[in-house]
Amino acid sequence: MHDIKRDISAISWELKNATDAVREASLLLLLAMSANGFKLDSNSRPAGKSDVHFQRDGQKPFSFIFNKTDLLFYLRKPAADVELDGEVEVEEGVKGERKVRVRSEAEARQLIASLGLPAPI
Repeated sequence: MHDIKRDISAISWELKNATDAVREASLLLLLAMSANGFKLDSNSRPAGKSDVHFQRDGQKPFSFIFNKTDLLFYLRKPAADVELDGEVEVEEGVKGERKVRVRSEAEARQLIASLGLPAPI
């Protein structure tokens, strides 16, 4: 069974230790994904960081990792071919995924729009 308390605890710790810009970006992405039917799943990593995965219809097409100065947002294999707005900088990953560094609320809004999702606020 999924442990939502574990997810909230892990994310709360990350938010408390994040910069204001990363906190705002992550909260906006969490709200946007939730509002669009994605379930939240988090995992603690060996380095003490948390992965946040977004699941819908049995797949986890998106996730992100908290870093000190940004969020590393992943478009996993189910979504790796999604075309993003040309203004969104995309890095190629080693496992067939693509990555987007999100450093601010504005960049989070741009990513959300590029994914074709309505902004939650």
